[in-house]
Amino acid sequence: MPAYIAAVAATDVVVATGGTALAAAAAGGAGGGLGALLARWIGNKRNTALTPHLEGGGMLLWVSLRDEFCERQACEIIACHADSGVEMHDIA
Repeated sequence: MPAYIAAVAATDVVVATGGTALAAAAAGGAGGGLGALLARWIGNKRNTALTPHLEGGGMLLWVSLRDEFCERQACEIIACHADSGVEMHDIA
């Protein structure tokens, strides 16, 4: 997704300023390349935090809950069946 957004944005800028089709294609390719690098960086950053847990035999389970009551209930259920603790992370 970041690669697509960057490519489209770069192409739009070139076209809006009166650039040629070749310049628009070059800008789109460069923007796409930068977007791909950004996507890889984000993925690697996220993997760095998750990999040790998964290599240690952990299981990744993401649960989206609507309120604190459901959150407590989900934690209790998972904790009853887990060998180790349950980690909670808030997403802004």
